[in-house]
Amino acid sequence: MHYREYEVWHDECKNNSFQHGILFIPSDKKLELLSYLKQIRNEFNVPFYEDHKFAGCLKKEKYGRLIYSHLTLLSHILKSKVKHSSFLRNISGKSLYYRNYTPYLELADFFGCKFGFLSNENYLRSFNCSSYSKKVELTFKFILKGCCHSFFSNKNPIIISSFHFDGYKHLGASFDKSYLTNIFLRSYCELSSALYIDSKHFVDRDEDSKLIMNFVDNAVSGFSAAITCASDPYNILTPLNDIISRARSKKTFVNPNSEWFRSASFSQVEIINNSITFSDLFKNKDQIVFDFY
Repeated sequence: MHYREYEVWHDECKNNSFQHGILFIPSDKKLELLSYLKQIRNEFNVPFYEDHKFAGCLKKEKYGRLIYSHLTLLSHILKSKVKHSSFLRNISGKSLYYRNYTPYLELADFFGCKFGFLSNENYLRSFNCSSYSKKVELTFKFILKGCCHSFFSNKNPIIISSFHFDGYKHLGASFDKSYLTNIFLRSYCELSSALYIDSKHFVDRDEDSKLIMNFVDNAVSGFSAAITCASDPYNILTPLNDIISRARSKKTFVNPNSEWFRSASFSQVEIINNSITFSDLFKNKDQIVFDFY
């Protein structure tokens, strides 16, 4: 089998619950993704090194325009098949609904990126972990394993070269490589023997790493806001609507003609009767239960 190399980028957020998100980026498409992220920053005159987080963007039309472009780019790179181009415009989603504007960037390439989202209600009381960082490591392994087995196959095998986390300082501890790599994966998903774990704080990163980490922050927070139906007066979240609609109707894993077939997953994890239980984030059925002990 020919294994395609991927990097896994992770971030988490708290929005009435605890959400993880991981973005699978093919190593051969990383430079192209960075090129688009830099073109977006240039369009909005935002320095590459600036942390342009999602928080607060939904209430500020001008601030949200860069986020809107990020989410449009995200929607495109997650497509399992590119039926038509995507266009980035320097205008709010609300104004775009009423008029046509000249785009500043056209996206037509296939990327093969994947995105997994895992929500944990009552995360402070879930799981008997010694620290917050251990809880992050445990739930990261949950979402990593589930996504690897769901997104890939013997016809589409991968090897993961690196894990990227948003700063060990706010977690209170460094990540444990031996623990993170102690995971059973099917034959079509491998961890590189030289797997690199990047957990540098944002201010210590180089510009390229900052751009991607900021992009992943926008992705996780954007999906969290869209799923919880956050107030969005300027329609900043509209690029995510089609993905979420298909996920709600199960089309992302049932309909091979879906543009996002097997490229996005939304799950929740909780402890029920001392068992770790995973279920669809939108429909609580067909649950998979694992013995907690």
